[in-house]
Amino acid sequence: MPGATFTQGQLVRMSVLITQNSTLVDPLTLSLDVQVDDGAQISIPSTGIVNDSVGAYHHDYDTSTSVGLVEYRWDAATPQGAQESYFIVAASRVPSP
Repeated sequence: MPGATFTQGQLVRMSVLITQNSTLVDPLTLSLDVQVDDGAQISIPSTGIVNDSVGAYHHDYDTSTSVGLVEYRWDAATPQGAQESYFIVAASRVPSP
């Protein structure tokens, strides 16, 4: 998904897999920080992070208020790790009612 383009208003799934020695594990802590094109930074609360299964997590990001580059970073502790990615939100060309 890095570099993929989505239309404003779509939900974009941000996913991460946490592994230790090639085995999926749940971290002691996990955070997700998002930076949008205007420089605003958003920390996603833990209640907004879904644990799909051991070591697999996601957040569905609402792009209704974003246009441009959206960068995000997952940070895990115990085991320690980080993953960054990005996508682009294109303004809708058709106005919604």
